Amino acid sequence: MKIRLTILFALAAVIFVVGCSDMNSSVVPNQNPSDLEGYVYSKSYNEDSFAARTLNVATRAVPDGYSAVEGAVVTLVDTQYPSETTDSAGYFKFTEIYAGTYTVKVEKDGASNTFTVDVTAKTTTIANDQVGDDQLTLTPATTGSLYASATVSCSAYPVDIPADATVYIDGKTTGKSTFTEISDISPGSYSVTLVDSDFLTPDSQTVTIQADTRTDVSFELSPADGNAPPSATITSPLDASSYTQGSTIAFVGGGADCEDGALTGTSLVWTSSRDGQLGTGAAIATTTLSVNTHIITLTATDSAGKTGTSKITITVTAATADSGPTATILTPTDNSSYNKSDTITFTGTGTDNEDGTITGGNLVWSSSIDGTFSQTGTLVQRSDLTPGNHVITLTVTDSTDLTDTDTVNITILDTNAPVVTISSPTAGSNYQPGATITFSGSATDVEDGSLTGSSLVWTLDNTTQIGTGSSFTKTDISTGVHTVTLTATDSDNNETSAITLFTVLSLTF
Repeated sequence: MKIRLTILFALAAVIFVVGCSDMNSSVVPNQNPSDLEGYVYSKSYNEDSFAARTLNVATRAVPDGYSAVEGAVVTLVDTQYPSETTDSAGYFKFTEIYAGTYTVKVEKDGASNTFTVDVTAKTTTIANDQVGDDQLTLTPATTGSLYASATVSCSAYPVDIPADATVYIDGKTTGKSTFTEISDISPGSYSVTLVDSDFLTPDSQTVTIQADTRTDVSFELSPADGNAPPSATITSPLDASSYTQGSTIAFVGGGADCEDGALTGTSLVWTSSRDGQLGTGAAIATTTLSVNTHIITLTATDSAGKTGTSKITITVTAATADSGPTATILTPTDNSSYNKSDTITFTGTGTDNEDGTITGGNLVWSSSIDGTFSQTGTLVQRSDLTPGNHVITLTVTDSTDLTDTDTVNITILDTNAPVVTISSPTAGSNYQPGATITFSGSATDVEDGSLTGSSLVWTLDNTTQIGTGSSFTKTDISTGVHTVTLTATDSDNNETSAITLFTVLSLTF
């Protein structure tokens, strides 16, 4: 049911440019004074734009579809002529003014503007003949709003049925229906009524619109032929809902009729604007809606064949491939070191687009040396890891058995192992070919004290043993960059190594 509402607004301002006698250089003094007249009016509310009002001058009358602006103050700028005020027809007139070009200013309710009009000698100039209909658009300084509702007068069943009718203000259509807030109305008193071919037009009601306030008005409508059409209501899903293709969508709604009461079964029909009829009854479910935007309509039909509808819009998007979970280790940090028997806290997260946050047994920790941990979840602790270099892995599994892993490297130090130091050659040192190179170092152990002799083994480039003990010399090291490793072994066969790098230079001539 369409709604038309016209509101006469005592809107604000219009501006005209007109001539003015001795205070305006474009005015031509003469002995043949002229008149200037016009009508100020505004566009009524319409379906395209309710925020904009256009004030214009009309040719001797306010045209159809427009509202006269009463009480607008019209001034010939920079002249001695007194201002004029428009009457109930929006009419103004200046008499016995000189010919020339005038600036006309029109003001009302805080809105104003100006434009020009040329006045011809010895005639009555019609301002509206010179100014286009849409030359000036103004918005009133303050506005309010109106909310009109309507229910059906039911005789057979005491049911509350909303009625959709067109709202009229001061006898003109607003282009809006009931249960819609009509905004940007100038403060004042208005006559409001509703019009719909299915109902008798009710008596109008006078409402007062106040600035920055919504005014509510309600009507009770009587069926024109004694049989009111039913109403339909969709309660689920919500308008503008979105679903993934293949998911279950439940549609729930109802229908009511003054003569039949609650409507059920085949009296309620669900349809999609793209996929056609979906089913009947107060509640249905489907998994087969196509990918697209659907206008879902619930149509209620009473025993007399009259119908009422309710509509919502939903969107069905294409299903995407499961991207799988994401595993993240938060602690320990990569390449961190711990002493044997230290308590190490392992924390991590698992997330998934479909499952959200993953916890518990779907987060599994393991060590490259000690295997899978018995504990699972976002936080576990170990204090019994074997000394050595460990690759710690967190494996996350989602509900579809897709997995992701994250790893860190940590070192567990054996605190009973010896401490080794190389004092010569120093790191980065250079030697001439054939030079005597001294290899010296030391090692201490908690239980054994200082280690000497065969407990200290020197290896060149990780392959060749070149000596033992705390100190010795070599003169036959080949040219090039070399690494030397000192490995200390205590009486419990615990080993610790130290390494350094040096260079034997090439001969130059």
